[in-house]
Amino acid sequence: MKENPRATAPLISTIQKINFPIIQAQRMVCGADLYAELHAGYEVCKLQLSFLAGRPQEAQRLSSRFAAMMLKEGTTLRSSEELAELFDEYGASIQTSFTLDRVYLTLYCLSRHLDILIPVLVSLINDSNFPDDELARLKEQSQQKLLYDLAKPDIVSYRKVTEMLFGESHPYGYNSSEEDIAKITRDSLLEHYGRTIRGSVDKIYVAGHVQDHHIEILDSLLGPQRVECMDAKDDIEMLKDEHEAQVTLPGMEQMSIRLGRKTFAKRHEDYMGLSLLNTILGGYFGSRLMSQIRENMGLTYGIHSSLESYATAGCLLISADVNEVNHRKALDAIKAEMIKLQEHLIPDEELDLVRNYIKGILLGRSDGAFKRIRSVINVVENQLSLDYYDRYLDYLERANSTELRDLARIYLNPTDYYQVIVGDLG
Repeated sequence: MKENPRATAPLISTIQKINFPIIQAQRMVCGADLYAELHAGYEVCKLQLSFLAGRPQEAQRLSSRFAAMMLKEGTTLRSSEELAELFDEYGASIQTSFTLDRVYLTLYCLSRHLDILIPVLVSLINDSNFPDDELARLKEQSQQKLLYDLAKPDIVSYRKVTEMLFGESHPYGYNSSEEDIAKITRDSLLEHYGRTIRGSVDKIYVAGHVQDHHIEILDSLLGPQRVECMDAKDDIEMLKDEHEAQVTLPGMEQMSIRLGRKTFAKRHEDYMGLSLLNTILGGYFGSRLMSQIRENMGLTYGIHSSLESYATAGCLLISADVNEVNHRKALDAIKAEMIKLQEHLIPDEELDLVRNYIKGILLGRSDGAFKRIRSVINVVENQLSLDYYDRYLDYLERANSTELRDLARIYLNPTDYYQVIVGDLG
């Protein structure tokens, strides 16, 4: 009788090696750096153009965000409707996105349509005209979204804590306002666009089936690019004035709690360790915060911590939504979990569990050309060494509870954290 394969459980083994691509930059004739994760077996491709056009480069608040959103809204030759119809005709997707530091323009399409779509993609970089009617529509939508967001405790608490951490005039700390949106004009966007986007492609990422002649077409159409370098100096100075804040939103049944402190960019020597420590504290569903405050104490449905990193700074944030009766108890419980990590060693079983959890996430990021190119982007734009993922896996194997306790004593001291409570405080 043939053995039923389902009767025997598969072997479980730990992840020892993940084959992340180590892709050297190719300097294009236009001056931009090209990173390519090519795969001839794909019928689709991704072209992502990266610009050093974020908040630190702004002459006027919000100009980076609005310039990014307006890139698809028309050129001197095509209106926004005509552009949308063209991309739809070829089954393509064109996306604009932005972070605090960068602006991105991304094309997804079938490889056989690249000859037609690359010139259109380049026209968005070199020939966008920011029509007044499209800008007026976008500003109205942004005003409405802002009013909606300002009624949500979790968004208000995030805005407030980052403002406290970095300062209300800092590129990473200022918050959008109705006044800022109203001040955006076509001229201010053209200034930002002309200085940081047009003729300023910094890096190009390509994945999937893209042939050499497609790269040559893109290189030729882009023409000479102004490539600037970002100051790599970390901004980690802690502000000392205001450490606690409360914001009243009448009628809210839930309160939002935020704790936060400044950290650093990913290239900092303590980043790997703090990333592991953050995962243990509140970075996954079985974390300390989730297990104690959600499962054991029943004080919240959702609580987590996150480690955010930017080009020259970062922050560690803890967030929870609780009812008004329990918010003080939840705050005390959060701080107690931070102190436990300072005073007690993490059990080996828990540390092994989190190691394997992180390895599983990293393994998923290596699956397929599109995911692998995202891993390349993470390395390149955070100014990490090309062997970063190999070093990270090696660190995960070597990390021990004593080292993590030492890091907790540096970075998880509750008195170093800014505290925000938002809700119906009446």
